[in-house]
Amino acid sequence: MATAILGVYFLPVRYTVVRKYLVCCLAGIGLLPAVVFADFDVRWENTGDGSEALFAGALRDSGIIADARKLDQVALDWPPRLSLVLGGHGFPRYEPRAQQITLPFEYLAQATRAQANFESSRTAALQRGLDVVEYTLYHLLGHALLGSHDVDADPQAERLATWLMASQYVNGGEQWLEAVEAFGRA
Repeated sequence: MATAILGVYFLPVRYTVVRKYLVCCLAGIGLLPAVVFADFDVRWENTGDGSEALFAGALRDSGIIADARKLDQVALDWPPRLSLVLGGHGFPRYEPRAQQITLPFEYLAQATRAQANFESSRTAALQRGLDVVEYTLYHLLGHALLGSHDVDADPQAERLATWLMASQYVNGGEQWLEAVEAFGRA
């Protein structure tokens, strides 16, 4: 068993994503020591639009970011430094060189508008939009654990995101299911 575990560390570079996935899984079940974030910073960017300020407030009040910050205590092979930028423009993304996750407020706005077709109130649509953002954040955290933003890493990132959501919180499985359903409708 020890030989197999040590072999994970010495895989060639082209197997980095597979190696990181295996290390995360083995650390997650307690078979390997792991690293916690040395530095996990969250930056809120003001993009100036009044509606974005409303979505920023909703995201702040939801507790999603506070919950994600607690994950730095989970013993996994986290990057030594990880930034979470809330705001900006474009699509949600993980940038491995900068070790940065970006979640634009516009993404929450779009997710909320998409949920309005399925929900009876604006409040319910906003909650489902927040579920979409939460699901996306955990998926991007999975990419950060793998150190890759490639589409080829999506299945592994998805499995890591599912495990993080389901195992780290009370009712995490239920949260995950709600988030997946909302994401599927977005």
